[in-house]
Amino acid sequence: MDALLALDIDEELLATCGALGYTEDDQYYKGEECWECMKDLIGFLKRDTSSCLTRRQLGCTQILQTDLLSILVNFWEDENLLNACIKLLVNLTLPAFLCMDSSYPGPKDVQANKIYLELNTYLVQYKEAFANNQVMKVIGHLLTSLCQKPPDDRSPDETTMVERLLILIRNVLHIPSVPNQEQRTDKDVNLHDELLWNLHINGIDEMLIYISSSSHEREWVMHVLEIMFLMLREQSASCLATTGEQLTESQRREEDRDFAIMVERELQQKRMKLKQRSTRHSRFGGTFVMTSLRALDEKERLVYHKSLSGVKNHSLDTEKRRVKVNKLRMAAVPQSESRIPAYTVRQMLKGFCVNFLECSYNSLMKIAKDMIMRDRHVENDETYYLWALRFFMEFNRLYNLRVDWCRETLSSPIIHFVMGQLLKYCDEANSRKARDARPWSRRLHNAVQAYFQLLEFCYALSVHEDPGMRENAEILLTNTFYMPEYRDALVTLARTYDGVKSDKEYLKDVIKLIHLYLKSIQQYCNHNRHVLVQKKRVRRTRKRNVPMTEERVYGMWQECEPSVVESLQPGAELPMCEAPYDATSDIPLDEQKDFAVEKLVSLLREKKVSECVATFKACKDAWPDGTFEAVDASPEANLNVLREMFVAHRGHVEEEENVDEEEEQAVETSTSRELEFDLDKYIRRFSNQKIVRNYALILADYRLNSSHVNHCVVKMLHRTAVKYEMAPYLYHISVLRTMDRILNDPAAHKIKELVDFARYIVKGFFRCAKENPAFYADALFWKTQHDLFRLLEGDEVFERRRTLKKIKTMWTFEQEEELRELFEKHKGSDDIIGSILNDLSTEPSRSRRQVSTQLIRMHLVTDRKQLHKKKRKRVGRSKVSLSKRPKGGLPWTGEEIARLEDLFFEHHDAVDRVTVIASEFTTKNMDEIAAKLEELGLIDPTENDFRRDRADSSDNDTGSSSSDDDDDDDDDQGGRSKRSENQAKKNPRSRVAVLKDFSQWQHVLNEVQEAGFRNQLEWMAENIRGEEIDRTIEDNWENLPIVPLHSDQMDAMENERFCRLLRVVGLSAPIRGQEAYWRIPDDLQPEELSHAADFLAGKLSASSPPPPPAGDNRAQPLPEPSPPPLPEPSSASLSDDLPGNQGEGSPTGRQSSKPAEKRMSALKELRSKRNQKKTGDAPKAKRKVVLEDDDDDDDADRSGAGTFDDDLISTLTPCRRRNILDENDSDDENTPRRPVKKSNFILEDDSD
Repeated sequence: MDALLALDIDEELLATCGALGYTEDDQYYKGEECWECMKDLIGFLKRDTSSCLTRRQLGCTQILQTDLLSILVNFWEDENLLNACIKLLVNLTLPAFLCMDSSYPGPKDVQANKIYLELNTYLVQYKEAFANNQVMKVIGHLLTSLCQKPPDDRSPDETTMVERLLILIRNVLHIPSVPNQEQRTDKDVNLHDELLWNLHINGIDEMLIYISSSSHEREWVMHVLEIMFLMLREQSASCLATTGEQLTESQRREEDRDFAIMVERELQQKRMKLKQRSTRHSRFGGTFVMTSLRALDEKERLVYHKSLSGVKNHSLDTEKRRVKVNKLRMAAVPQSESRIPAYTVRQMLKGFCVNFLECSYNSLMKIAKDMIMRDRHVENDETYYLWALRFFMEFNRLYNLRVDWCRETLSSPIIHFVMGQLLKYCDEANSRKARDARPWSRRLHNAVQAYFQLLEFCYALSVHEDPGMRENAEILLTNTFYMPEYRDALVTLARTYDGVKSDKEYLKDVIKLIHLYLKSIQQYCNHNRHVLVQKKRVRRTRKRNVPMTEERVYGMWQECEPSVVESLQPGAELPMCEAPYDATSDIPLDEQKDFAVEKLVSLLREKKVSECVATFKACKDAWPDGTFEAVDASPEANLNVLREMFVAHRGHVEEEENVDEEEEQAVETSTSRELEFDLDKYIRRFSNQKIVRNYALILADYRLNSSHVNHCVVKMLHRTAVKYEMAPYLYHISVLRTMDRILNDPAAHKIKELVDFARYIVKGFFRCAKENPAFYADALFWKTQHDLFRLLEGDEVFERRRTLKKIKTMWTFEQEEELRELFEKHKGSDDIIGSILNDLSTEPSRSRRQVSTQLIRMHLVTDRKQLHKKKRKRVGRSKVSLSKRPKGGLPWTGEEIARLEDLFFEHHDAVDRVTVIASEFTTKNMDEIAAKLEELGLIDPTENDFRRDRADSSDNDTGSSSSDDDDDDDDDQGGRSKRSENQAKKNPRSRVAVLKDFSQWQHVLNEVQEAGFRNQLEWMAENIRGEEIDRTIEDNWENLPIVPLHSDQMDAMENERFCRLLRVVGLSAPIRGQEAYWRIPDDLQPEELSHAADFLAGKLSASSPPPPPAGDNRAQPLPEPSPPPLPEPSSASLSDDLPGNQGEGSPTGRQSSKPAEKRMSALKELRSKRNQKKTGDAPKAKRKVVLEDDDDDDDADRSGAGTFDDDLISTLTPCRRRNILDENDSDDENTPRRPVKKSNFILEDDSD
């Protein structure tokens, strides 16, 4: 009654409530105007004020408990009355923040906060009323009867009723619990558990599963998802999954350990309390003087009148008034906590989760994801999707790890979607103020938990017994390691934590996520020797309008001139065009002529020739003054007019130029490339001041943390302090106090990991403080990397380093004048920056980037591209021998030839011998060295073909690099050679197959077989034969990667002689930094593949020539006769590839005391044999051979060289290599990566 008087209830509203009905003898009787009164109440709620006065009055009168639920239970068969009653119940049970303009009241709005609390009080009373079996029975019966009808047979009112019933259930479940009022303990039944039990016994939970699994009830999926979230929001997935199961041995030991720690700490507290009690009477407590504190008389003699037991805890701040903290600056408090319900409720919820996973999880998540992606949901409904993913994936993993139950959410697109939501929430939370950022922080916490459970599930599959599951899990984890967004997101989450916006539970989940991610990637790197990852590079450019050059204008005209001539011919079909002028415009017709000319020029630039010609003829009719020639002019005259117009109106074109970071109008463009992953470098990114501070914040609550969280924290801090030697990061007063509490903990012997780490940090601090007392003062502040350097190296070294850095970045007036003079001097050189650096003063030393940046700032150049090294044009080369190509260098001297032979014998075992020799032979370039080695007969032409392909790839990569490649020395050169692109444009089937003679490589094949790679050779031959069959059937040939799956195959691919055989048969080696596997090029014919497979399998005779390919009737080249054996060379390092090195001799290979003379005589004899073979007594017949060449510029050279000797033809081998791995192949997320070598670093074991 007091509440009624306080609210001053409206008389009309009170009369309407009284006319609904009354209760007599436990029987409810409705009034005669019950339906009209309900409609009036609905109208009152619609006209309610912002203070929710009507809603509060209805809650005060308890109309829902006394009238509305009774009407629902007793008169549910009355359709009109039922619709009005359900509508009124939905309105009254709306959440309080929705009633107050969908926002929570501010901390300073006292009246709004009182209203909000009052509404929540009424909602809790409503929830108690709905925890009635009769009410839920009626709701369940109505929902079941409506869902049994097909959706097409339902009336609009019935469809609306289904939605209202689901919303009513959602509103009731949304009402928060009040633990302080209920005063229930864990494993006891509270109000929410009673409501869930009533839902279960009336079959409403089964109806929710049916709706979520039915394809006809798609529109209610998000309602069902929200209801399940509200049902299970207080539950823990791990608790439900392990209900009714016995604890494992590890779980039992963990519980015993936690219980022992709690007992020891409680006993220690009791001992401390006993020590504080004095044995003497209070009147004999004594009076003492504390000499370490200053008294009121400014003397360090403070009188102490208390017992000595509490002297250590004495403080002068106990009675001071605490400083008030703004509520917006207070630390965030966890919103909800999980509790353990009664055993029967847990069993019921466990059965519900199992049925949902088995029947409808995949279908519901698929529909929900589709609705989210198509924006057919309410804003922020994706948080329910993330919660369902997190809860049920954890439940499935702990229950029985069934992949088929959650296959819909176990894929790369889902992981990508979760990561996208995580980054979105992180950006929103970091860019908003505390009050507005807290909802986004809660959503971010939900996304972090979902991502953690996805990785946890994949990690559990990666250690599964089933190899198929392990392979699929490895693919999913590889995608998360490969993309840079996944790796950078964890660093961002750890650095951007704000205790005002997010609670500590969020930070704990982030720490566990980082620990799991690093653990997974470390395991992957240990199993795979080399891991390729993607790295993105951001380039800042600015677009500017540049006048078109005369050469470019004429080039564009030459491209479109044939089409213009064809369209100007009489009888050509032209499209309909609009009038070239605007009759309604105020501009005179003669002045519109210029606009018509511009339109004609723009149509020509857009290659719309037919429309341009049609508009041109229309302009003739509109302006017959001769500007556009006469109507009956010849096509040649019209062509001349169009040409003059096109050349006269050059126009402008947009070009991009690199700009500095300070430019505001710059546009950022990102490019990606593949690099080898450096795990040590990535983990080092977590050794950051902010990240260490956040980890120390969690370590301070080590007593409240779980043992797993403490392990994750210590693991990361151990890497920072011990492995990376950044222990001074932890020399902070808060960390040292935490370490002191750990060392003095009563249960220190139970937390040995924490104690050992604390002892290491404390010892290190006092050791450093003894050498440098400044550590005591710096312990009050968190240190940066510069502070660490200053403390460890000293102030003098730090100041000297900083001064040198400033000097290097500063340019004085004299230095700028010197730079301007040198730029004018070397403006026309091929390498402007290199020439300037050679003549620039050496103090201080400058880098290419510093010089180019200063030139741009001085406005001497506008773009870094103007400072690039000018590429030398490569002379076109055909596939003939290098010795037959003209050389423009100086002739070889005898000393140079002798030096070349010595270097060849010294480096004959190198993989790329020509490159190694060229690095030490400075007087000749690589092409001249290779040509001379081939002329001397020391190398095979096939090796030169392979080297030329790799050289073309390297040169083209350098030419196509971005503007920053000249400045960054550590960037890898990537890209695809133009030669491979030209080859890809041609039809590989048009080339004639040329079978190579492998007899001279038979000894290498024998050595590989004797080395134990016989099975690997057969495996390679099978792959080649399979590709031969495919190319015989199919028309489109593609480069085929050869992926080794077993360790013995990987070892073979790393063997030097095995790889040499692959090059001999025509396979392409992987390009470093871009490719990981050997490839079968797309230009090899099936006959060549069959011949290569037979050679690798050992089915070819060493003496017989290769058989002619099928369908090839032309004369086959004769095999080159092997020269007679030479005497055993004196040097033991003589290459096995030289003919004649199998001669008999001593086992040591040293038969003469003059090895140089022996070697020279052998080379002279070999050279004479070569000359005799090339210039025989009887001249051999010549015949024409058409050679396919990949370079279009070599057509002229190819036409001039048409006849060759048969011996030379036998040495020709078509280039079979390709720089493959096109853009689609490199971006494929499911392509497995080839493991090559192990990382050269060691990480400590991580046993959880």
